[in-house]
Amino acid sequence: MTDGSISGFAFGFGSPRPVYAFGQSLHRSLDGGLRWSPGGIGAPVALDVDPRDPVSLLVATGSALYQTQYSGAIWFARVAAGRATALARHPSNPDLVLAGSADGGVARSTDAGETWKPVEAGLPVMTIRSLVADAAAPGTFFLGGAAGIFRSTDSGATWTSVLPADLEVMVLATHAARPGLIYAGMRAHPNVDARLPGRIVRSTDSGETWSTVSAGLTGSELRGITVSPRDPARLWVAFADAGIFSSRDSGETWARVPLTGFDNVGLSGLALSPAAPGRVIASSGQRILRSFDEGRSWEPTVGASKVVDLTGVVADPRDATRLYATAWNDPFLKSTDGGLSWSSSSRGLPRGMLSAIAIDPTAPSTIYAGTSTGPVAVFKSTNGGKSWLPTSLEGKRSPDLAIDPVTPSILYAAAHGHGVIRSTDAGASWGNQSWGLDTYSGTVRVSPSNPSTVYVLSGYSRIYRSTDSAGFWEMKGRPSDGNRLALDPDDDSTLYVGGENGVFESTDGGSSWQVAGIGLPLGVEMTDLVVDPTHRSILYAALAGRGLWRWDRSASRAFVPVATRGPGPGGAFFTTDLTVANTGSTDTWFDVKALAADAGGLPGPERRFPLAAGASTTLVDVLGRSLELTEGVAALRVTSPTRALRVSSQTITSAFGGTLGQGVPAARPEDLIVYGKPRSILGIREDAQFRTNLALVNVGVNWLEAFVTLFDGKGFPRSGGQVSLPPLGMTQLDRVVRAFGVPDDIPNGRVVIATYSGGTLAAVATSIDNVTNDRRTLLPLLVGGTNRQWILPAVARVAGPDGVLYGTSVTVYGHDYDDRQYTLKYLPTETDGRAGPEATFQLAPRKSAVYEDVVRSVFGFESGFGALRLSWHANDDSFAMGAFLQTTTYRFGGTLGQSVPAFSPTDLIRPGRKQSILAIREDAAARTNLILANAVEIPVEVDVDLVSEDGQTIASGTYRLPPLGMRQISRVVRDLGIGDDLTGGRLILSIATPDGAFAAYASLIDNVTHDPRTLLPR
Repeated sequence: MTDGSISGFAFGFGSPRPVYAFGQSLHRSLDGGLRWSPGGIGAPVALDVDPRDPVSLLVATGSALYQTQYSGAIWFARVAAGRATALARHPSNPDLVLAGSADGGVARSTDAGETWKPVEAGLPVMTIRSLVADAAAPGTFFLGGAAGIFRSTDSGATWTSVLPADLEVMVLATHAARPGLIYAGMRAHPNVDARLPGRIVRSTDSGETWSTVSAGLTGSELRGITVSPRDPARLWVAFADAGIFSSRDSGETWARVPLTGFDNVGLSGLALSPAAPGRVIASSGQRILRSFDEGRSWEPTVGASKVVDLTGVVADPRDATRLYATAWNDPFLKSTDGGLSWSSSSRGLPRGMLSAIAIDPTAPSTIYAGTSTGPVAVFKSTNGGKSWLPTSLEGKRSPDLAIDPVTPSILYAAAHGHGVIRSTDAGASWGNQSWGLDTYSGTVRVSPSNPSTVYVLSGYSRIYRSTDSAGFWEMKGRPSDGNRLALDPDDDSTLYVGGENGVFESTDGGSSWQVAGIGLPLGVEMTDLVVDPTHRSILYAALAGRGLWRWDRSASRAFVPVATRGPGPGGAFFTTDLTVANTGSTDTWFDVKALAADAGGLPGPERRFPLAAGASTTLVDVLGRSLELTEGVAALRVTSPTRALRVSSQTITSAFGGTLGQGVPAARPEDLIVYGKPRSILGIREDAQFRTNLALVNVGVNWLEAFVTLFDGKGFPRSGGQVSLPPLGMTQLDRVVRAFGVPDDIPNGRVVIATYSGGTLAAVATSIDNVTNDRRTLLPLLVGGTNRQWILPAVARVAGPDGVLYGTSVTVYGHDYDDRQYTLKYLPTETDGRAGPEATFQLAPRKSAVYEDVVRSVFGFESGFGALRLSWHANDDSFAMGAFLQTTTYRFGGTLGQSVPAFSPTDLIRPGRKQSILAIREDAAARTNLILANAVEIPVEVDVDLVSEDGQTIASGTYRLPPLGMRQISRVVRDLGIGDDLTGGRLILSIATPDGAFAAYASLIDNVTHDPRTLLPR
């Protein structure tokens, strides 16, 4: 915990038992107070936990009262009398709650906080700082403020003074096992000398007599006191100016709780030594820190009296003990002993700050420095920084420098307002090299593996690439609002951009991007991004105020947002099977960890499994058989040292002589909801026929605040709330529409999920038929960007076995403030889709449109099977759309069906990008169909390989698709020539057609119920 403004503590319920600390924000600890994470609602001054319901809390913020019934997952505003500053609940009548006010007086509620009435008898006008109930004496309450301590023995109706105080009473605490025991914490009044130490007083006779117990306390700004629920002699107090103290003897003696370390320092630069693996050097304001174990532990190398306000640090590529740093008050500093001592070396440099340092890799005594001020932009030293001379580049501020690693006489300077300027003679002369480049260049990097390839990250967060040493620049893409750029030393098409929205990775030279790694704190300034030169799979990010973060690029983490083991309505019993495939060429292992609902996932059960190269494995009933959980809902985290893992799941129940189920793919990095980029889930439904559950998972190691807003089909917001998730925490909101307090039916709703407090989360919704208990997966869509064409791979109005009729509905959502037009084009199966019929529609702002039985209602066909193309025109990037389809059949008095998201251009399979579909099955119980949809207006050939569970390729085939053509390969295992039964198979999909692209998915269908489950490619 780093926030010193602590005003109180409270213990929650459950296992592990959370501890709440609140002040300028709410903090929670799941390990008894050793480590703290921010969470919950902002700026609480009082918190109360309902003893009847371990997940129901009341919180006062000084201006309003909030309530949650999800252990802080969702907060609802409640109206209370006055500006609530303190809360207390009757110990034997939990519906009776008292609220103290900043305006003086007490308000009382007899309906658990819904309504309030003032009760002020016997109280002076003062701000009430604390309010507690004596749990061992029901009806007795104490309150404290500037006028001392008051007691009520009639549940707050009347009050009497029990301790007039010369100091202001800030906090009170009692204990359920000790009648009459009360502790009070006091501080000096604002008009009294604030340096007076705080005081703790204690009464053992319900306030009749008092004694002072403050020996060893040094702070004056007393903010909180709490007593252990197990031991009334064990208590803690908190000071804004002195930290936290604890006592084990009822306050007779106190000891400070250490909260020191470098885990949350602000870093402004870092360097990794190529000559000493594991050594990391970082600059942090007034210090340089050194680590010998890749950043796991740190030691300071220089004190504030020697160096202040450091802005960057670099290491000599040949000598790990030689370091160079820049500072606000000294342009250039150097160390020859690994950072233990430093000396100024700025002779010849102008006053002011250097913005960049570059070292000649072949002659490390040659150093270049870029300046952000002054008439000369780049200076040069040939003697290791002892002296400096200006180069000929003048009048152009140079925020960054780069050196050609093969020909070090070639230099690149990113110059504000002038693009990129190059020197081919070690700085003697310079020429502008900005053809095709915007002028606000911020960062320039030369590929270590191919020096003719140069990248620039512009001030507009655009990526430019040159493949001819800056002769011509091509704009590649815009990953995020990043300001840091790093290149893969071995692959000139792999690069990383980092900023407040996290780190993004591109493997195609900057054209497309995805989130790199999971768990990085977001909304924080990134001050450096570096690839480890000795362990090249390691990427480091330095964050202002949040320390150094490390990501192993060769490892993977996948999250299945929801897994189940437990009963459902109508006698159903749901279990989840987890399928994991190793698509790589070497053996590996993977760990599976359960993140139980409504609890932090850090202590969850975990188990390791081996997996051979190319092989797949299915963990049947993963929660029960593999993780030994008897019942419950959880998310799953799958980790592995290789990025070649692919993960999916199926949740299944036996029903109607067969099975019903849903496929839930693991969330990919590009599927996650990150800071400032909301995602929508369409198809939210709550009525007599359907209900919808929403699962949210915090995939990071810090508390995360998610914001969920519920919209109806007309685009009107109906409700919403703040969802607080602990580290690796998961929550499922059953019947999410009802959970947010909406009593009426919503047939076509939408939830928007966002996080603005930093962090990353996964989400999935499940739409469930109330009669059959059939489940359909609703995945979050990123509604935004420049994509103007989506493919919906399969729409149908066709008869199936046993008299079933499959029909498809399509839901479309438009994100804009104006009416927009869009077109649905029908692409009939196995024909040239360019001639397919189409229909154009108008969509009102932020409204969803649903086309039931789309083949018939929109295109007029009594029967038909094909794909849809959704397209629209926009002159800018402000308009974007999302869509998904549901294919349904009526059986057993209700419905069975599956949901398939639309495929955007970034979801399509293209040349050089193989994808796998897991859990392919063909036997007496189930069959698998494969759907392919050509997304381009040329013929393409799709290659399909079928791999057995042990990793052997047992069949291959090529399927030709006409332009915009669609095809279903029914019983794909049999179509590929395999006559034996198959379970746990894997399809590998690829395309060699130049400029080709296609969408694909598989349907796993129960042969008895004919219930389909969607299997998406990954």
